[in-house]
Amino acid sequence: MVLAGKRKLFRSTGQVLLKELQEIKVIYIRQAGQVIRFLPDNIGDQTKRILELAGYDMSIYVTKKAEKTMI
Repeated sequence: MVLAGKRKLFRSTGQVLLKELQEIKVIYIRQAGQVIRFLPDNIGDQTKRILELAGYDMSIYVTKKAEKTMI
């Protein structure tokens, strides 16, 4: 992982990963009684990669919560 100042980090801590994910900004638009969520186009590849490695994609920020299901 490359941090600010081009410093490379080979063993990321939880705090570093959370700080990187905090940079994601969600745009909320209220229209006709609904909330529409958008993500800006300037989200970095490193942030996307962190989510991918955790088993998620960017859609978790814009989709409604899934109903709890019993498996």
